[in-house]
Amino acid sequence: MIDPLRRVIESKPFLEPFCTGRASRSLDRGRHRASDEDGGTASAVRRWFEGDSTTSSANDGASIASGAADEEAFDAVRYAREAIARSRRGSVELTSGSSQTALDEVAALAEGTRTMEGLIREEVIAKRETLDRALSGMREAEVTMETIRDGSSAVADAVRRVATQLGEPHRAIEAATRTLERLTSTGETLRGIVKVLKLTSKLRECRVEEDGSFSDSSELSKAAKLLGEIKATLKSAGGDFDGVDVVEEQMAYIRERSSAISRETNAALDRGMEAMSQANVGAALQVHYNLNELRDVVDARVSFHAASAIDAVKDAMDAEAVGRTAGASTSGEGRRGGRQLAAPPHGAERAWMEALWRRIDVSMDAVYDNAMSVWHLQRVLAKKRDPLTQTLFIEEVVGRTSNQALCDRFWAVFAKGVSEHLSRTHAAAGFIAGALQKGFPTLIGAIEGVVNKCARDAEAAKGAPGCVRKDGSTRAQVLRAVDPIAAAFFARSLTRLTESANNCFVNGRTIERTSADAFLSRIRYEIDAVADYDHLLNNACGNASSALKALADRAKRSIGRSIEKSSVLEESNPTQRSNAQIAEQLSRVHGLLSKVLPSFAPAPRRALEAGLEHVAAAAFEATKPFFDAVGDWCDDRFAEMHDRDYKSATGDKGAQNVIAVTSTIAHVAESYPGLFSASHGPLMAARLALGERIARALIVHASLIRELDQGGKMRLVKEITEIENALTTHAGVVGVEAESSSDFKSMKAFKSLVLLPTESIERSPLIADLSPRVLLHHLYSRAPSELRTPAKRASLNLKQYASWLLKRASDAEVWRGVKGTLDVFEEGHRDAARGDVAFALMRASGERLAS
Repeated sequence: MIDPLRRVIESKPFLEPFCTGRASRSLDRGRHRASDEDGGTASAVRRWFEGDSTTSSANDGASIASGAADEEAFDAVRYAREAIARSRRGSVELTSGSSQTALDEVAALAEGTRTMEGLIREEVIAKRETLDRALSGMREAEVTMETIRDGSSAVADAVRRVATQLGEPHRAIEAATRTLERLTSTGETLRGIVKVLKLTSKLRECRVEEDGSFSDSSELSKAAKLLGEIKATLKSAGGDFDGVDVVEEQMAYIRERSSAISRETNAALDRGMEAMSQANVGAALQVHYNLNELRDVVDARVSFHAASAIDAVKDAMDAEAVGRTAGASTSGEGRRGGRQLAAPPHGAERAWMEALWRRIDVSMDAVYDNAMSVWHLQRVLAKKRDPLTQTLFIEEVVGRTSNQALCDRFWAVFAKGVSEHLSRTHAAAGFIAGALQKGFPTLIGAIEGVVNKCARDAEAAKGAPGCVRKDGSTRAQVLRAVDPIAAAFFARSLTRLTESANNCFVNGRTIERTSADAFLSRIRYEIDAVADYDHLLNNACGNASSALKALADRAKRSIGRSIEKSSVLEESNPTQRSNAQIAEQLSRVHGLLSKVLPSFAPAPRRALEAGLEHVAAAAFEATKPFFDAVGDWCDDRFAEMHDRDYKSATGDKGAQNVIAVTSTIAHVAESYPGLFSASHGPLMAARLALGERIARALIVHASLIRELDQGGKMRLVKEITEIENALTTHAGVVGVEAESSSDFKSMKAFKSLVLLPTESIERSPLIADLSPRVLLHHLYSRAPSELRTPAKRASLNLKQYASWLLKRASDAEVWRGVKGTLDVFEEGHRDAARGDVAFALMRASGERLAS
């Protein structure tokens, strides 16, 4: 239908309002625009009809949408009203050139109407079959909906009939169910009442003595079983028996018998625990089991014994009680002015101290008795079973956790209580706190003694659970209870150790042997006091390590630093003697303590080793000023090697520099025998460092000797051997440390390498022990004379170059200097460089040094 409408609009533009449903712009503006504007309106309508099919750009689509939004919907009434208004203004419109009148517009309206009707008629005729099918579908849908509506009504009627038919039976069944429930509840209540009455009757039949007690234990157990069932029945009934006369009449008797049975059972249990009788305790526990109160009774017993043990310790440490005990032994000195003292009067400290430890020993006996009572109760529970159900009593009380659970609970409560009391005692200070801190080893020994005694006596009973854990956890738990006192004790211990370390320098800047012995004795005393307790031994060794560090720090501050190398050959001065004495005593302390280190466990051993490392460092530092002076003096003598002639056939006879070095080493060793006698420890390390320095300086200077003939090589080897012997004989540089030293290996390898032919050097195993830089410089003596040395290239004499090698030069810097000389020589003497063995070997050694 769109295509006919489009054609109509194109042929008759004035019909636009009838086809689009919108007022044309020419009508809205009074039809007084030019004909080109009407043409624009017709074009807009055509674009509207064409839609997206003819609009290719987004801008065109936006323009059409904007124009359509500006237009208003077509209103026939409004259109007619405007037409009549324009007819009244005919004269005006005629003058303005308009040719349209109201009659024309009415005629146009009639024509538009006829056109639209014709189009609609044609469209309906063309689509009649489609409309018929749509109407047929609608009639079928109406029939289906009617059928569904009838079915829904039938279902609703059926549901209402079923509800009517079932409602009455359901109410009847519900009423019958409530009646049955009430009858069942009444029956249960009546059965419970009957059961209580029967059990009470049987309870009355139990034989009792005139005083109300049961004739024997079997009657007591039977009565307890009956009473337990009565209580269980009453408990399961809840409040159902309230107000039942026959039950209320029996309750007074039940309560009376319950009280009597509990009283008699507790008394029997007390007698059995006191006599340590398994049979009596087992019978009493059976009664409590029958009363359904076994767990509560056992828990109460364990708590009672733990509280009794804690109270015994508290009473033993009560200051007033200690004063009374001390006063009784010293004719009433514990009181002053009618009041009990909380601290000992002057002169009575010893008596009070002895009274305190006597009371602590007595309290430990009480702790032992209570612990063994709990163990005896645990032993009976672990063996006893109910004869009817075969239930093991220990499982009824603690489950299946552990057979030692009761003793574990006792020790845990005891340790916690003692720890809390000691914390309060320590916080309150006073005589008791001071005495416990001073006698801490005695306190911990007493507590450990009672634990060990309980463990030993419990183990004597074969097949019974232990009182103390065999893995040591119980012992450690109880010993941790004294940690509040332990902290104060170790604080005082550290103070004592530090004071002893400071007393080593009481006479000035040196350590006296007697002071060092006193310091060692103090360390041994503090460690021995707690040697049997691993967690306390760690603290003691930590304090000893701190004291050793304090000693080392004080020693470092006392070391004299200004020792000139010129004083090496002179008599020892006070600074040298002071340093030597400090080093000797520190080394002796280090050696004596190192001997006992293997006997300690890993943790305390590591703690002591930390302190000994500080002592070793201080001893090494005490020797450093003097040994550095000796090393500097020997360096100067080795530098004189470059003034000697190692090429002439005769050479110089004296080699005074080598003689001076060997004699100096002998003189130093004789002047300070204490520094050169130790075969291990920090002094041995200091001598080894000195020997390595001398050996390193010797081979560096020897490797720089350029002009060497065979005789000179032999003399050089002889001089190195003499110095090596002096270090071994006089300096005592021997043993595994010296043999494994890289400098000593290099010195020995250099002696042998000097005598080897150049062609054999590369394949020699000596290269592995020799320093690459030493080999590089020695090969200059075998290379062509045209090859300049790094020293000449840098305009340095050999003494200056050797000093640079020993003190500051890195391997990279050394190789850079050597490589420069090799490159210059290769550029100027390519043929000579290509065929020279020493030159090629220097290249290979340099690469090894650089890597």
